Amino acid sequence: MDSTAKKDKKPVQRAFEMILGFVIGFAIGIAVVIIFKKLALLAVHALYIGTGLHILVHEAGHLAAGLLSGYRFCSFRIFSTVAIMKNGKLVIKKVRVGGTAGQCLMAPAENAGDEIPYRLYNLGGGLANFLLSAVLFVVLIFSSSSNISRAIYLPTIFAGLICGASNLIPLKTYGIPNDGYNVRLLNNSASARHAFRTMLNAHASAANGIRYKDMPAEWFNMQGGYDNAIAGSIAIYSFWRLLDMHEFEQAQAFAELILENSDNMLELHKNELRCELLFMEIIGEHKPEAIEALYTASLQKDIKANIAYNPSRARLHYAYSLLAAKDEAEAAKAEGKFLKTISTYPYEGEIALERELYGIAKAIAGSEQQQP
Repeated sequence: MDSTAKKDKKPVQRAFEMILGFVIGFAIGIAVVIIFKKLALLAVHALYIGTGLHILVHEAGHLAAGLLSGYRFCSFRIFSTVAIMKNGKLVIKKVRVGGTAGQCLMAPAENAGDEIPYRLYNLGGGLANFLLSAVLFVVLIFSSSSNISRAIYLPTIFAGLICGASNLIPLKTYGIPNDGYNVRLLNNSASARHAFRTMLNAHASAANGIRYKDMPAEWFNMQGGYDNAIAGSIAIYSFWRLLDMHEFEQAQAFAELILENSDNMLELHKNELRCELLFMEIIGEHKPEAIEALYTASLQKDIKANIAYNPSRARLHYAYSLLAAKDEAEAAKAEGKFLKTISTYPYEGEIALERELYGIAKAIAGSEQQQP
């Protein structure tokens, strides 16, 4: 049985994360009002804009650190907009990854050995936040600053300190590990370092339109298991590789095995597998009780949250509406969303697979209509 059916083993941790977020937000609001008084509204806007600036600076820090470490540029995402290198050309597409405001992914140097540098690349984002905050603080100290300039500079400096510290101090927030946590994991695990290298290589290959089934099989041989956030990425790539080869029975067995034995995998990775288990049930044995058990309220929420940017969610919604719910009007809407989503999605190999899986669902519906 999937871990979603198990009792939540970490309610204290989840409560702590919620309380910590509330306390930090409340403290920031009180500090702004006390320090700036009449300028509080300006300071709040500065904090909001400064946070956005530091998200950009954070990812730029990863980019600079990656280049200094010998990596090649692959993609740079802020919120749902991604600049991605495709066959030597930079293109702008749309994609979203749950729980992240941005992401800079690089590819190891082509002549890199088994062990690639990872510390500076991972820590570069937080260090860039600290660096910008330090520069702004120096400017503020040595300039003839007014109350207005202080109301702008100080919240931006504070945003950088929070952003830097929250990424460099090893933490998991809502189950998602930060950069410092990843570095600690990479320091302590050779299998995690192998997974990190494989993840970057697979992403770079996917960006250039290479399908998972055409990637080297040895990339996906994880002897150390998949029970951490980095190795979990390889589990997803391994699963997609089986789907890409249309090995649906193997893919289903693999997904069930991973969900049963990988408690520390990211929830977003688990939801990828849960969604595909539902899809395979819909196009496979099609047992109503199994579909109902898989189509949980939490999974419906995940599908709704990601359908605009994730073609696999749009394709699943189409298949469910067409084959499970038998709602032709909703299926037509879902089909439109699917076609719109793949038009802006950056990974051509995944798009080819998505079209195939969409075609399978459509063909099943057609064959059912022809039956007497």
